[in-house]
Amino acid sequence: MRTVSTRWVRHRWNLRGVDFTLSVPPGYQERSATTADGVRVLDVILRAYGSDPIWRPHLPAIATRMHHRICQTLGHPGAVYLMIESGNEVAALSGVAVSHWTDQNFLTGVCVHPNHQRRGLGKFLLGRSLQWLQMQGILEPQVYTEFESLADRKIYPLYGSTRVVGVPYPGTQPPPPSEAYTVKHNCYFDGRVRSLGFGTSHGYVTIGVITPGRYEFTSDYEEHVLILSGTLRVKLPGRDWVEAPTNDAYVVPADTKFEVESETDVAYLCRYYPVGIPRG
Repeated sequence: MRTVSTRWVRHRWNLRGVDFTLSVPPGYQERSATTADGVRVLDVILRAYGSDPIWRPHLPAIATRMHHRICQTLGHPGAVYLMIESGNEVAALSGVAVSHWTDQNFLTGVCVHPNHQRRGLGKFLLGRSLQWLQMQGILEPQVYTEFESLADRKIYPLYGSTRVVGVPYPGTQPPPPSEAYTVKHNCYFDGRVRSLGFGTSHGYVTIGVITPGRYEFTSDYEEHVLILSGTLRVKLPGRDWVEAPTNDAYVVPADTKFEVESETDVAYLCRYYPVGIPRG
């Protein structure tokens, strides 16, 4: 992969004790992008980068890199694409993740369509991105950018970032093969609970089987579970045991320890939703 810059800058924030009070600028609406928005997501990213003279000569390399990154992360747990719309137009976007092989939490950077710049969208999206990361327990998020880019000068210094110039950027190297998203096999409790995880147009999903027994899980995300066959008993904190038969469903809040119990094999489908983000 071509190296775009030899003068990388890293911005890092300390979010401990930070309280965000944010409002979407008037005339705009916020939602999280889905995989169906992939083309529109890439379009606003390239328009935003193209509006910065520093990045403009490198748009072909940026387009390739961002297309690959969007395919890897859009709709997967641990990442969210915060999108601002004005009518049917995407006005701004920021993709962020709990972790990424490039050693940063901003997948796309804060991208504002040229027609909507200087209206407070960049400041709002940066704050919203930091707030989401804070809610996921990421208290020192960071991002790399080109020295003296618009983001370096105007956006990332907001909210009290620490700026370091001349740092190495891992994203200039080819991504590791393990970063390619494929079907993931999960195995728990010595193989007594197994699932296959994969991305869909509606987000990340697992389909699995629970063999007879009682098990305790912890949810990292809000989980919507549909029972495909069998009957599963479920106990959430502070509630009694309830039965979820075939074709029934239940919801587990994020960051929750809960128990399940079955007397026969149970097949299920589970959809995952990151916390704190409205679903489109």
